[in-house]
Amino acid sequence: GWYLHTGSEQGSEGDDPSYHIVWATNQAFKMGNLSCALPRTEGRWWEGGDKEIWCGVEWIRIGTPAWTWAPPSFGTKDNFVWLQLPFELSEQRASLQKFLLTPSPLFVVAHIIPQFVGTTGCFMALLISRLKSRKRFSFLPDPPTVIAYVFCLSGISFLAASVAYFAVNDLYEALPNLFRGLMCAITSLFVNSNKIVHALCVGAFLDIGGYLGSKIFIYRMPHSYTPGFPFIGLVWIFFACAVAALRFRALMVSKWFLRQDQKEYDQMWETLCVNEDNKAGLEHLEKVVRMIGLEDINVCKQHNRMLVHRLPKPVREKWFAQTTEQHMAMVNPILQEIQAWFIPGRPDPKSQVWSITQLYLQAAVANLLLRSRLKEWSSRSNGMLLHLDEEEEAFVMWNDLKDDPEKRDNVHWTMMKGHDRAFEKLVRSYGNKTSSLVDIVRCCLVFKSMEHLTNCLGIIATDEHVRVERLKNRLSLSYDSDETGGYRDVCINLKIVSKEAQFLGVELHQCEVQLILEDFANIKNSGRGHRSYVLARNAKCN
Repeated sequence: GWYLHTGSEQGSEGDDPSYHIVWATNQAFKMGNLSCALPRTEGRWWEGGDKEIWCGVEWIRIGTPAWTWAPPSFGTKDNFVWLQLPFELSEQRASLQKFLLTPSPLFVVAHIIPQFVGTTGCFMALLISRLKSRKRFSFLPDPPTVIAYVFCLSGISFLAASVAYFAVNDLYEALPNLFRGLMCAITSLFVNSNKIVHALCVGAFLDIGGYLGSKIFIYRMPHSYTPGFPFIGLVWIFFACAVAALRFRALMVSKWFLRQDQKEYDQMWETLCVNEDNKAGLEHLEKVVRMIGLEDINVCKQHNRMLVHRLPKPVREKWFAQTTEQHMAMVNPILQEIQAWFIPGRPDPKSQVWSITQLYLQAAVANLLLRSRLKEWSSRSNGMLLHLDEEEEAFVMWNDLKDDPEKRDNVHWTMMKGHDRAFEKLVRSYGNKTSSLVDIVRCCLVFKSMEHLTNCLGIIATDEHVRVERLKNRLSLSYDSDETGGYRDVCINLKIVSKEAQFLGVELHQCEVQLILEDFANIKNSGRGHRSYVLARNAKCN
């Protein structure tokens, strides 16, 4: 290294340099009258090349008094290079200032650890995503969790480095590290299974943008090589592209699993649409769906009952006026006094169900109530249910089964969604939001004709014991069946609002009812069809 002495005389502060550039040569030179070593008279001090001919020999610029880190492949032989930045000398006269040719330990730690954590963590997440599909590696954390921790640790590392640089009054290093630390910490909050690519792209954009900003506004080298490199930003972009590519591959694999079933579904649909009566039935179904007016609703949630004290005062007073003594007698006197009891049948928009245990307790009761409604709808619309016996399984009209106890016992009722599948959907599709599970209680009715199916839809919509919340008409002529692998049905989300349901506390529980044509149901119910669906679902991570 080298050192500088400030002037010893008072008033000599103006002679102290504000910056210096160090040049070196291994060749013998002659100074002569010193004219060959005079400083540059034209242009700015940070402009020019790295080599000059002075005093008959070639000189190489080796640096100025501030360090940064850059990859060796970008014009340097060493990872640590000098920056062309001004510096300050002590105002004390006859003071000594040292400049080292090696960076300080603080600089090494502050530049290597955050970059190492931020880059290697992403590659670890990719490796875990491949290993976790194997049973013996199932104990590994989910890749989004790894990414969240990587972002968080990188942010902590950058913030720690920023604090250290602030402590030694090095703003040129402190501010970029502070920006990167806040960027990593904020981005880690938005990383989950379905937003990871967005989070990575935003983080990469901010990192590269911060690098370019420091290049232009701090180092003032917009058109020349600037030491330093946005490693984390570029690695995150690479990782986001890798995740997107893997996701695209998963979608292609999912479609491959369903290709045979989709071919059969599409052939069946084309045959259905050729028949004029069926086509008229489809058009009539669309009119019925439009009359119900729920086809534009895309989101259903499980909500809790409204608490009395959350009602606006005028509404609360009106509710009290309409409440019967019989109802009030059922409420604990202490809860009456503090007005902390729930209103049956009235959902609280701000209070969604977060407990999976609560959902399954409600579902166990709602499942039995829905089954009784299903029998009535089937009876009035010639609906069919899956019947199992020793010889075969087939869809049989409920009207042909209901009067025979032995046949009734062989009806295969749709089971509630299993716990494993419920947790899969929570993690894969719903971001761990329990209120989004609206199909724990589900059932299906099968029909021979469009007429019977449309009739059943009208019966359900006008049933005073239920309230339809959402309607998906996948039998619409405009529906893109590629979204469901060719499969089509009418999917209804509803709540059972009978007095019995209110008394049992399940009148707000969302259930799912599927109305399916028999030909589609046969493919869906076949062993091969269900296996293909499960494989495609797992490949697609839904």
